[in-house]
Amino acid sequence: MKTGVRPKPLSLQTTDLTEAIERAEEDRAHPVITAVTEGLRPEVAAHIAYKLARKEYSRATGSAKKYNLLRLVEFLPRGIALPAVSTEQLQAFYDASLKKTSGATAHKRLMDAQAFFRWAKEVAKKVRRNPADDVKTVPVPNGARVRFCTVEERDRLINECVREDLKFVLMMGFHCGLRKQEIIQAVPFWFNLAGGHLDMRPTPTMPFNAIKRARTVPLRAVVLEFLHGYKLREPFMLRPDVEAGKDIYRYDFDVALQKHVTACGLPWVTAHVMRHTFASLLVIQNTSIFKVARWLGDSVKTAEKHYAHLAPSDEDIEEHAVRKRVPR
Repeated sequence: MKTGVRPKPLSLQTTDLTEAIERAEEDRAHPVITAVTEGLRPEVAAHIAYKLARKEYSRATGSAKKYNLLRLVEFLPRGIALPAVSTEQLQAFYDASLKKTSGATAHKRLMDAQAFFRWAKEVAKKVRRNPADDVKTVPVPNGARVRFCTVEERDRLINECVREDLKFVLMMGFHCGLRKQEIIQAVPFWFNLAGGHLDMRPTPTMPFNAIKRARTVPLRAVVLEFLHGYKLREPFMLRPDVEAGKDIYRYDFDVALQKHVTACGLPWVTAHVMRHTFASLLVIQNTSIFKVARWLGDSVKTAEKHYAHLAPSDEDIEEHAVRKRVPR
């Protein structure tokens, strides 16, 4: 008992006896700082504000990091205090992310959590240990994109989609290579239906930069046919009835997309996978890396890193040419 109150148990987050004794002595010598009763959202906001103030994050990066951290907050028990978050809980969060997304995405979410708890330890002084440090991870995949839909899988996901707004998402991802935020913030003046192309230019809600570039993407016949029925919508092409809130995304289609792709037996398909499918199928069809990079809004170096391994070899191209010349 301390001042008439029994302290709440504190996990030492280790099964090693020697380490447990050392941590217990440290905890007694330096009692844990005040527990937080509002949950982790205020700490997430303070962490992002700290990084922005020090210019360690851009506004776009800060928004992305905040989005990942709020995913963690929603995963953890409601109202949990920073010192109570355990390695086991972060391990469960990482494992759950692996099942729903790629290894690279799960790793990125864990790294964001690790940076958050490092701030909580070194700057905010609200924890003594970083629970993310001991999470066991799988090897991070290399830069090459290895998972994408076949033409048959892509077409099945589009053809079996009954929701008009979700079909727009699938068209923009699979046939135009748009990023998730670009799909959500797409505006009608981007779409030149007469000219048959998508002219992506900066808007107040969708800025572009030297890394994520403005660009022009040709619209395939299947997309033009869909858009003639879908019509141009103001002020946004996707769910114009939804206004921007506090979240990074004005409207988040993840839940609807996950339900659809799971029903189709392809639960691993995400907005990123759609974009990778767009690029991968183009490269497989011998489209130049230069064009693919331009349509993705990436540098040629980035496109080569992710997709060059899919390009047909000289032998493949020659064999294909011979087959076309020989009558059957």
